[in-house]
This record gives sequence, C-alpha cells and structure tokens, in this order.
Amino acid sequence: KGEKITKTGRISMVDNKLVKRTPSIVTFYRVANFFYKKKVPIIPYVFQWSIRRYYGADIPYQITAGKHLHLGHSGLGIVIHPRCVMGNNVTIAQHVTIGGSKGSIGVPKIGNNVYIGPGAKVLGDIVIGDNVIVGANAVVLESVQGNVVVGGVPAKILREINEDDIYV
Repeated sequence: KGEKITKTGRISMVDNKLVKRTPSIVTFYRVANFFYKKKVPIIPYVFQWSIRRYYGADIPYQITAGKHLHLGHSGLGIVIHPRCVMGNNVTIAQHVTIGGSKGSIGVPKIGNNVYIGPGAKVLGDIVIGDNVIVGANAVVLESVQGNVVVGGVPAKILREINEDDIYV
C-alpha cells in the first residue's frame, strides 16, 4: 500500500507516512541538547556525529535554540558555532554559516522570527534583531536592528519590514 514497485523490483515511490516518521535534523539536535543539559556523557557526541554523518551539517548540541527552529533542506551544509544563541521561529536555509570571526571571541545572537537565506554568513560578536530577513549569500558582519531586510557583501539594510508585510 502506497508503494509502486517497478519491474526491476525497486521502490519508485515511498508512502508519505514513512517519510514523515523519519527523524528531522532538529529532532536529533533537541535530543542531543537534552542529554547535554542533563550532563549525560557520550550520548550528545553520538547525536552530533549522526547529524554530521547523515545530514552533512555541523549543528552542535551546545547551541541554544528557541521554539520552532527550522533548518531548510534538512540542514544541508549548515555550520553553527556551539555558543550561538537563537530565539523562537528561526529559519535557516542551506549552506549557512553562523559563527565567530577572526579576532573576535563573541558569536552571533539571533533574535525571534528571523529568516537566514541560502549561503548567508553571519559572523562575529553581533546581534540580529527580531523580525529580520537575511538575504541569500549575504555576509553579515555588524549588528542588525529589528524589522529589516539585509543583503549584500557586506550586508546592509535593503528595506524596513512593516506590520503589513507577511513573513513566512
């Protein structure tokens, strides 16, 4: 039921229920983070290794992420610094780097309702405010106020976000 088998015996279509039961990268992170906070040894490392091996991403169990974290394309190519702090409703697209910069001890702090586009780099001891959209391939090196769209290399404010704008 729900599968179509070709003459070669291979499954060409998988039942949606099976796909939905596959644990997401965020689930792996949340479990690893849970055991890390409970100070259970080794298990967080196993989950972090699994994330790197199966999803091709570096999502450390030490990061602090709020509710509704979404990593686009199963987190493909995402690298996040272990001390990074993220708010609620953060969406990170594929191939994003969030981390420190040369000569800086601090790492980015990401606010609530933030979208970081594909290939973007958020580097240094900076703060990304609430309701911010970071454009594709942007390089953010300075703090960004809330309710704006930023893009470019280095990133600059492209426009402000109004209450009427819809963020999905």
